[in-house]
Amino acid sequence: MELSLSQAADISVVSKYYPPVAASAITYAVSSFLPYANNFPNSRARLTPSPGVAEPLHLECFLMIRKTPKDVGTPLLVVLSFTDQYPQQIPSAVLVAPPGKEKIKQPYPVMSPDGRIQVECLSILRGVERPYPLLDVLLAISEQFELEYPLVGPDYRPPTTSPSAATANSTMQTVDPARKALVQEAAEKVVIDVNEKASNYLDTREQALQYLQKLNESNRELQKAKEMLQTHQGELQEYVPSVSNVSSLLRQLEGHSDTVEEHASCLVPADPLQARALELMAEIHASDDLLALLEDGLKREVFTCDEYVKNVSEVGRDQFVSRFLYLRASEKLKKSEPAVPSLSSRTSSGIPSSPPDIPQRLSPTHALHTEFPSTDSEVIRDVLASVNNDVPVARQKLKMMFA
Repeated sequence: MELSLSQAADISVVSKYYPPVAASAITYAVSSFLPYANNFPNSRARLTPSPGVAEPLHLECFLMIRKTPKDVGTPLLVVLSFTDQYPQQIPSAVLVAPPGKEKIKQPYPVMSPDGRIQVECLSILRGVERPYPLLDVLLAISEQFELEYPLVGPDYRPPTTSPSAATANSTMQTVDPARKALVQEAAEKVVIDVNEKASNYLDTREQALQYLQKLNESNRELQKAKEMLQTHQGELQEYVPSVSNVSSLLRQLEGHSDTVEEHASCLVPADPLQARALELMAEIHASDDLLALLEDGLKREVFTCDEYVKNVSEVGRDQFVSRFLYLRASEKLKKSEPAVPSLSSRTSSGIPSSPPDIPQRLSPTHALHTEFPSTDSEVIRDVLASVNNDVPVARQKLKMMFA
């Protein structure tokens, strides 16, 4: 059954006679050859489907071969047959002798007497990746036929080698010691080169094995560290509050407003004396906060030193009264009940149960206080802090303040 090249490139046609892999590869090869089909006139495809035929699809291509450089060219028919093992097995190529007196030349380098061409032996295809493109196969066959025309007349006699010439050649090969020595030297150098390359390969392989061993050891250490971290993670998960705990806390806080009055109602005094003690403790802490704010404002130069001294004096006076009243209330509570809430100041100086002792002053503060006895110690400490405890500079600033 005769087909066009376009039909041979249709996978729906080829897949009826070939396995899916072979059909896909054949249609791809034929479709790649289609743009160059005009260079091979009268090319066509032929199907010979029958049971037991491994090559049902054939491409018939005519090659224009010149016998001499001045010859126009003689069309020679070459048939490419695709096996069902394509592309693992390349297509076979056969030269069809034209009807007449010419016959296939024998012996021929790359062709058997029946016209079957040894495609792998063609010079152009050396180094070409398999499967060979159809265009490359046809061009390689054309070049071989141009070099040596494959057809001869009926009177052609193959050249024969005389026994004397054969004997002379064998004698030259056996008697030439220089050539034999050259071949021996070349063989030794090849063996030496192969041994050197093999030695380098073995050294690289040994180093690779050492690195692989180090990687395996590091991997085992990392796995141990990972297991340890997972164990610690499991232990820490026990301390993470669960969703149920958070939900219960939210349910407890529902219905309570975030106000000062709500917070104050959390502590319920037992009698008016304890209520008074709580109020005095709150005033003392509020005074501490206010003193800290005044100190920060002085550092930022929000107000002058005179305003700072005035405000500190007023707050200190009120705090002194609150501390005194709190000590009196604490003494009464100690007499009435054994458990009395103690005053925990948020500053470094706490409220002692006994009358407070005068703290030992730092030497820079004491030195400046002797020079400026009317100046409050807090002011002196603030001035020293602003100049990084530099006594001469602090002295100059105090002189400018009270000049």
